[in-house]
Amino acid sequence: MHPSFILLALTGLASASPTGLLTTSQDLQSREIHADELHARALANHPKDLIIDSGDLNDYIKKHPNSDSVVYLKDKQSFVPLSSVSVVEDKEAKDDKSKRQYTGPCYVYDQWQARDSQSYWGPWETASGCLYTGLSDGSGTRTISWSKSVSVEVSGGLDWNPIKDVLGVSLGLAVTNTWTDGGKIDCNIPAGSVGQIWAQKYLGEAHMWKRMCQSCGASGQKCLGDWEEAGFVKAPTDGSDPGKNLNTGCSTGNENVKC
Repeated sequence: MHPSFILLALTGLASASPTGLLTTSQDLQSREIHADELHARALANHPKDLIIDSGDLNDYIKKHPNSDSVVYLKDKQSFVPLSSVSVVEDKEAKDDKSKRQYTGPCYVYDQWQARDSQSYWGPWETASGCLYTGLSDGSGTRTISWSKSVSVEVSGGLDWNPIKDVLGVSLGLAVTNTWTDGGKIDCNIPAGSVGQIWAQKYLGEAHMWKRMCQSCGASGQKCLGDWEEAGFVKAPTDGSDPGKNLNTGCSTGNENVKC
């Protein structure tokens, strides 16, 4: 995947990022994604066969045993990782004569929502070592090899597999737990100076909320507790969308590099 390329001699390099390069990038501000848009994105981006009403969940689970898919309940605006499903007895129907003949398995499962979601360009970070030029070398183009790796950050003991689709679909982005790229960039370095490659990755994040619910054939559906925040996740895009992948640039001058 080819990153967008910006070649500049940066000035005023801050300790956290090269400010000169930051001003040239697109869509640098964090963009909060509200609940209505999250719902619309889920309907647009999630596989159609994995979008159902909560009333159809019981039958769906029966037809797809041992599935690790993530279903979107459009009437609840929440996701259900089928890997979270377990079978329990329908005690209510067992004790109610009018429902006993309809008794079937009860399924307990987790409902997930992504809240306070944002997508944004991350900070500029170094992506190479420093290449120095001598006074006798003269100004000229030098080729610098670079590489960058960004991994998912999670809190609260979240398991990446069930929340990957929840985060990605809610953001409208393809995210991954580990992203790596690299290559070579030509950098115009003055004589007696230094050059370094910097990179900026596109990221998505959200606070993940969860509650446990139950679906029974005869007794219907109910949730066994309130929504609780389960943790926080921040993940890099997988690079499949070139416009929301990576910016790179060359920084020159001793005051504009971090060696």
